[in-house]
Amino acid sequence: MRMSRRLISGLVGIAALAAGVTTSAGAAGATGTADDAATTKAAITASCVKSNAYITDPWQSTYRLIYCDNVSGVFLFHPSGKNEVVGRLYSTRSWFGCKKYMGAVKGWGYYTWGDVALGGGPQNGWGLMPSGAMRSGNPHIVPTCANG
Repeated sequence: MRMSRRLISGLVGIAALAAGVTTSAGAAGATGTADDAATTKAAITASCVKSNAYITDPWQSTYRLIYCDNVSGVFLFHPSGKNEVVGRLYSTRSWFGCKKYMGAVKGWGYYTWGDVALGGGPQNGWGLMPSGAMRSGNPHIVPTCANG
């Protein structure tokens, strides 16, 4: 049974909240102010964050999910380096499993599962998001893909 990408993201977010995940800015709680809470929220959404969740793609490669901010509506490209569109992301906070260099024009590509699969091939929405669509300031924490 295939779990939807959004369901996985929601479950990981709930688990992070339950575990009390915070950033280095600290958690704004009973002793914090509204400004502290806003600063903490901004720090969380501006940075890529490693989760404790993992996903296995259809080719049996398993990845630790790292959440980063990205542009909505971005196309995902085939991981082989073809200029073939295989999916599209509509979310603005997405998870990525690894990164692969896509060449001088597109730069690094971040491997994920699109909200929508395009092209009807075996990729089923799994592809690389070009680095130009990344909005988080620290995508370097996403590991390099094993095959490139």
